[in-house]
Amino acid sequence: MTRAAWIRHGSWAAVAVAAFGLGSVRSGDDPGSTARTGAVSKTESRASPGRASGGSGGMRAAKGGPGRAADQPRGPVAELFPLPGLPRSEREFDALARQAFQDGNPLARRAAFTRFLEAMTRENAPAMRKYLVDMNADKDQWKDFHYAWGSIDGEVAVKHAMDTREYDMEFTMSGWSSMHPAEAERFLKELTAAGKGENVLLRRGLVAGLADADRSLATAMIFDLAGAGAKNTGELLGIVTGKVLQRQGIAEAARWSAELPDGPLKAAAMDQVAHAYAGKDPRAAAQWAERFAGEDYASRVIEEVGDEWAKRNPAEAVKWLVSLDAGGGQNSGLRSALSRWAQRDPVPAGEHLARMARSPQRDAAINGYVRGLATKDPVGAIEWADSIANDRLRAEALTSAGKAYLQRNPAAARAWIAQGGLPAGVRKAVLKP
Repeated sequence: MTRAAWIRHGSWAAVAVAAFGLGSVRSGDDPGSTARTGAVSKTESRASPGRASGGSGGMRAAKGGPGRAADQPRGPVAELFPLPGLPRSEREFDALARQAFQDGNPLARRAAFTRFLEAMTRENAPAMRKYLVDMNADKDQWKDFHYAWGSIDGEVAVKHAMDTREYDMEFTMSGWSSMHPAEAERFLKELTAAGKGENVLLRRGLVAGLADADRSLATAMIFDLAGAGAKNTGELLGIVTGKVLQRQGIAEAARWSAELPDGPLKAAAMDQVAHAYAGKDPRAAAQWAERFAGEDYASRVIEEVGDEWAKRNPAEAVKWLVSLDAGGGQNSGLRSALSRWAQRDPVPAGEHLARMARSPQRDAAINGYVRGLATKDPVGAIEWADSIANDRLRAEALTSAGKAYLQRNPAAARAWIAQGGLPAGVRKAVLKP
């Protein structure tokens, strides 16, 4: 359909303003991801859409834009960026698109883009998409447009995405799944049954959209997939966990993840929550995590909290870790925390180790200390490594310190190796390029 042909359709389906608002909607974003301009390529991946009509006909747009009474007062920011009604000609679409994608003011772009989405119908969506390509839409606009298109015309939009070179399948499937999860899931199953294989991007989009609509259903789907032997289920649950953290907050994410069935998926979700929790409030995170210190699935949780806390206050982190019941989580946490403490302030860290009684916890702590100290003082690190009682950990620590020594002072390190006394495996590992 050409852009001029839009005029002949005569009516426009208004996607609810509350769905897209003045802010951007995203599907499956990592909070730390950076925006990129242009139609992104098919090698990378929230939205809470308003309900759109599933009928084939469009809705007539309200004059002056939907959702606002004529006499409703406008705030001062809205007054800065007055927008016309929904576009009804190619010229009006061109003007709106230029404002949405090229205006120098980000608030004006966002407001215009919201109006641009409101004008989308099943009929005009393919032609509207050309504006995004031609005018170098940014990443959030790209994602939101395809989420909206998937929301109102799922199968058609997804099939279109499958035939394009740009990265749009995941976002489009997310929109479809958020509105019609059963249809979207059936489509993916039929695609797989037809011998076209499992499409990872479509599966990610399915889970992301379903998580927008119903996190319980999304979680149940992932555990069912894991039970059937599917791969990448940890990554899929990570999408759901990220949405819970972003929307419901850390406290709810902590409660939700702790109630998941025991096993690797629960461990992965709790680890993700622990990272966010400890980054914000390590002491509160520690109080939450210590309830699970004796559980196998919580080993990474303890380590994550200890490691994040050690970035701010390693002494407090180590004090907390030592207070826990013995277990893998405690040992791995001590290793991480002492490594950071050694990098930050090796003298008090070494004094703390000297006060610890010989134990598996001390061995793990020294192993971490050696790793943190080796780049600054490899000779001192070697001396500490020799004090580890556990043979495997001692060999591991000596290898780490030896490699650092060889890199820092090759001649002295080779003389140390030539003296003998090192286990053959350690000597070989240290000298291995």
